[in-house]
Amino acid sequence: MSNRATILYIDDEPDNLMAFKVIFRRQYRVFVAESAAAALQIIGQEKIDLVLSDYKMPKTTGVELLQIVQKNHPDVARLIVTGFGDIDIIRSAMKKGIVEQMINKPWDVEELKEIFSTTLQ
Repeated sequence: MSNRATILYIDDEPDNLMAFKVIFRRQYRVFVAESAAAALQIIGQEKIDLVLSDYKMPKTTGVELLQIVQKNHPDVARLIVTGFGDIDIIRSAMKKGIVEQMINKPWDVEELKEIFSTTLQ
């Protein structure tokens, strides 16, 4: 069993998931999901330390997903990535403690490395 932190990244764009996994798999245990339903299934089966969710997805927004994660797994760090102008919704979620940090899309690898390092301490 590895003692590396575990990150779950949710995005409905398969290319983003593949790139994320390739970049971060050496430093972290990485799980990826294309939907909120798939993400919740993974969280139910694996110990996840940090969830990074895209905001804009079919059926469920990242904020809605992270609200479920917060309720059922309050110790899991919750971050959101967005390339859209729905900043007010995300800021509101941050004030409520649903989202811990917002990251602009397209994400920057070095920025994510720093954020993960700080968040997972």
